[in-house]
Amino acid sequence: AEAALQLYGWEDEELLVGLIGFEETEDGSIDIRHIAVLPENRGKGYARGMILELLTDRNPRYVIAETEDETAADFYRSLGFMVYSLGENGSGIELLRCVYEVEDSEDE
Repeated sequence: AEAALQLYGWEDEELLVGLIGFEETEDGSIDIRHIAVLPENRGKGYARGMILELLTDRNPRYVIAETEDETAADFYRSLGFMVYSLGENGSGIELLRCVYEVEDSEDE
């Protein structure tokens, strides 16, 4: 079955401030396709909040995001993602794969 792209909106005081688009795959991971926050609302933790909401709401095994943006990669790193290089694309831009592995809490 083809994974369906889902879009979540993030509201603050009834204003839409951010969007996150993702796919849930059959192996229990979430692939973040895009994440966007209105420019005037950046730096307020909305993107972080959207990802944490996904973790709580969907309880995935992994969250994966791919980016060519080092700033975005640093953002993911700050959330505990591991960042791997996938090498350069045809244009010579390095593609980065950011992976968050959800800890198994069953052992505790």
